[in-house]
Amino acid sequence: MKSLTTLCAMLLITLSAASLNSESRLLNVECNETSVEDCNILFSTAKHVAVQPVKIEDVFVYELEEDVNIDFDTKQFLPKDFNPLKGLGDLDWNTIALYEIEEDVKIDFDTKHYLPKDFNPLKKLHDLDWTTIELYEPEEEVMLDFDTKPYLPANFNPHEIL
Repeated sequence: MKSLTTLCAMLLITLSAASLNSESRLLNVECNETSVEDCNILFSTAKHVAVQPVKIEDVFVYELEEDVNIDFDTKQFLPKDFNPLKGLGDLDWNTIALYEIEEDVKIDFDTKHYLPKDFNPLKKLHDLDWTTIELYEPEEEVMLDFDTKPYLPANFNPHEIL
């Protein structure tokens, strides 16, 4: 009985050692710079090829479209003659009062730190000399496509002072 137990224990040790050696070959594990120590500890070897980072262009993302199956009938939980579109166009916007909510703006930093030294927003405010600026008014001729005489009172004089 003791020899059978010893034989089984030796067989178990041999099988587990063989599976560890073949596991590294079956997994085809490649180590990068950050996990070389972990690979050395796991597989007891330092002969691993360093893997280069993957480019984002080489990554393919597949979106799976799955059908959603609701396992119950929603009509059982809605009122009779339920119409979700009922009253959609019945809203009168003139009867709705709109209120504007004033928000307090709080600037939590000092803007002087982000402006140039000796910054003055009012500098050169009154430096503009209006006498040097020439103003041009475009003269446009107004053309009326109808005769105004029938619409004016008799003996109308536009230049007469009232």
